[in-house]
Amino acid sequence: MEEAQMRIENRGRDLEHFEVNGFPAYLIKEESYYSTVHVITNEYAFSINTHGIKEEQLLDIVHSIDMNGL
Repeated sequence: MEEAQMRIENRGRDLEHFEVNGFPAYLIKEESYYSTVHVITNEYAFSINTHGIKEEQLLDIVHSIDMNGL
């Protein structure tokens, strides 16, 4: 998963790094109302793409995901 993490970090965009249940996560603020969150677990990397959701709401959604078994 280090490769996925390096790819995200090397995009050169405005990244906000945080953790979700101990796993690294990145918020990328796109133009207008678009945002993407990338979460990297031990075996998986997944993204949530949104349009029109405020950052606070998006982070609430991400933090509510059950990461058990990932």
